[in-house]
Amino acid sequence: MRSNLTRQHLELHRNVLLELGHTLKPGARVLDYGCGAGDMVEEYNSAGYDAFGCDIKLAHERERLTTIDAKDGSLPFADATFDFVFSDQVMEHVQDHARAFAEIARVMKPCALSLHIFPAKLKLTESHVFVPWGGLIQHRWWLTLWALLGVRNSFQKGKSVKEVVELNSDYLRARTNYLSRTAIKKAVLASFDSLEFAERHMIKHSYGGARHVYRLVRVLPFVAAWYSTFYSRVIFLQKAKAGSEDQ
Repeated sequence: MRSNLTRQHLELHRNVLLELGHTLKPGARVLDYGCGAGDMVEEYNSAGYDAFGCDIKLAHERERLTTIDAKDGSLPFADATFDFVFSDQVMEHVQDHARAFAEIARVMKPCALSLHIFPAKLKLTESHVFVPWGGLIQHRWWLTLWALLGVRNSFQKGKSVKEVVELNSDYLRARTNYLSRTAIKKAVLASFDSLEFAERHMIKHSYGGARHVYRLVRVLPFVAAWYSTFYSRVIFLQKAKAGSEDQ
């Protein structure tokens, strides 16, 4: 369902691309990698793009949404299909990043663009279970400490400490995979020629409180590095021109 939030997300994507010197032309073919319910697919289509979505599981069958192969991560699209591929709060759930980026590169046209926004490994509070530094520290004693202190997400209200620890341990180990900056580079550069971290541009155009941080970034550029390390990663990729790999 389209909302102010999906419109803001679309504008954020376009503004970050503009900061990087690229314009997403009307009619461009777009893929939402990890589309969830497909709200952003609907938003992009309504804005005049030719958008599709894919995910491991789909809660509801909807037009233009399809599934990713859960066994090998392959995408159900032909080579060189898309002008722009994006993901938002998805890459922290991917188990094999090298394979994911290889498939993303495969379905991108020559010179196509790709933008990915996801929480950092060192984020002070893990985004899903709310455990401090849960992207980094997943030992049971650590999870037990915060369960004893009453930390719960919305699905865990009323559950015992033991139940919460089990749920968090299973979720973090089976459904998250936070990479370091170095590991991100390694996974991406196996399929792309270049990688740009674009947190500065996201801070500038964020529709939340983060945009106010940009005043600091302009004076103290290292604040963007802090944002990247302790809050959110934003990576921009562009596929090489056809034939350039062989030059």
